[in-house]
Amino acid sequence: MVGLALGIWRFLPTCSGLKDAFRIAWQKRVEFLICIIIANAPDIDLAFGMLAGKINLFHHLVTHTIGWAVLTAIFLWIYLKFAVRKPPAFALWFVFLLMASHLVIDIFTADTKKPIGIMLAWPFSDSYWHAVYSIFPAPAKKTLAEVPSLHNLKNAGLEFLVCLPLVLLALVSRVKVTRK
Repeated sequence: MVGLALGIWRFLPTCSGLKDAFRIAWQKRVEFLICIIIANAPDIDLAFGMLAGKINLFHHLVTHTIGWAVLTAIFLWIYLKFAVRKPPAFALWFVFLLMASHLVIDIFTADTKKPIGIMLAWPFSDSYWHAVYSIFPAPAKKTLAEVPSLHNLKNAGLEFLVCLPLVLLALVSRVKVTRK
């Protein structure tokens, strides 16, 4: 949802009304999908864990660091600019912002696997970062069988409700107010 909100903020031009905004947003759906994928890219470590037979084996390690976000943002930016030929709106700073948004959200997500938190400042520090208070509950993902659960569906619903105002704010910020 945060990736979507950032995508709306970046790609949706100023519109004359909500109907116009939704029409243009539909036309920009590929850009929004790319934003959502990039914002979730740090969780690629879950796929590596699945391949090794333990979904959490690598979670919250290297892919959840500023160092990885910078290197991956550079790679994705080069790929989007030259291979996909996406417009310059996918600037390096914007790709990094999408990746970093995931790290910030994970800092505010309950963590039940030790060590608690993420190594945000790696490679400069191996300290783990985690907020004192969590906004989002911990998902159930000790095994692959736990992932499609009612618990995780409730978590997704809560994340949707908490982040929906960001999406709506981004959308409304792109609508020009006309005074009569």
